[in-house]
Amino acid sequence: MPTLPCLPLSDARKAIAQRVVETHRRSRLTNARAAELLGVNKTQVKRWLDGRNIPSAEVLHRMVSVYGVSPGYLLAHPAAVSDFADAPRGAARAADRGNKP
Repeated sequence: MPTLPCLPLSDARKAIAQRVVETHRRSRLTNARAAELLGVNKTQVKRWLDGRNIPSAEVLHRMVSVYGVSPGYLLAHPAAVSDFADAPRGAARAADRGNKP
């Protein structure tokens, strides 16, 4: 099995933070609604979007369902770069309407 390239930890945190911001903005959910769907408070969402923190593994797992993206995309895995472009844009809107994504 081939090994995949890894980023240094500080670069990985930045890449994950960037993917979280991109994913959240594309979803068009308000910070309050995203916080509600993810089971966190608005302050946590704001800190992620400001780049001060990154979500925990548990919250990243919930983001996969809420935002309709792959785990690899959120974790900024080099092989998952195109996943976001192929992700269903309606997943967050379906979640916002109370439907399962």
